[in-house]
Amino acid sequence: MNNQLNNVNEESMEMKTFFENLESKMREYRFLSDNPVVKRIKAGKGSKQFLVETVNDYAGLVVFIVPFLAKAQYSLKKFPEIVKELKQNISEERGAKTQGITHHDLLNRGLLLEKEITICKNDWTNETLEFLYGIDEAMHEQKKNPSFVAGMIYALEDSATPELAIIVTQLLSAIQSDSTAHAEISLKDFVQMHTEDFEPGHRDRFAEAVAGYLGSGALSQKEFTAGFITIMDMMEVWWQELAQSQS
Repeated sequence: MNNQLNNVNEESMEMKTFFENLESKMREYRFLSDNPVVKRIKAGKGSKQFLVETVNDYAGLVVFIVPFLAKAQYSLKKFPEIVKELKQNISEERGAKTQGITHHDLLNRGLLLEKEITICKNDWTNETLEFLYGIDEAMHEQKKNPSFVAGMIYALEDSATPELAIIVTQLLSAIQSDSTAHAEISLKDFVQMHTEDFEPGHRDRFAEAVAGYLGSGALSQKEFTAGFITIMDMMEVWWQELAQSQS
């Protein structure tokens, strides 16, 4: 019995270190440590058109997250705990905890009422289309590599909180509007809900779901890390290209 407990503790510590190392890798990326879009805003070089386009492009990722999660279920179908978490995540994105209003619609309503911005689905810049379709293509190419796909999903979940806190908050603050209207869930509340509850919860529950499989070797830590890094590299390029927009 003691040996079993020791094995469990050792595995838990190994996974804790593993995820801490991934977090450290993520924080080294410039799109989080020194985001070029935020730098452009602070330098006073962000026109209203640029700000609106960038928010619209970010909303594209919010739209695509559910299809990405759904697609991952195919690759991870042999891992029931992970599939269960993916389904719960999808349910929350579709409004399970927000009175049936999807997270994308919450963002849309807040932007329309408070910033007088209409989000245009499927009307994203070429940089964002390349980014989103690039993720989709990578998931398709790696569909028989569950470890890699799991790492991709974890990267999307792990980066979501700092992305909102560091980048989106700056974007929303920079967009001036005379509107005094407020959505039922304000933009401030939307960001707070996601940075304090939804996104950390998705990240932590997904980590918990995959940890046992990674610890036992059923999923490869090496391939999981490769999937994680793939998404981070793509995000780095995406935010850099968004910052270079001519708008």
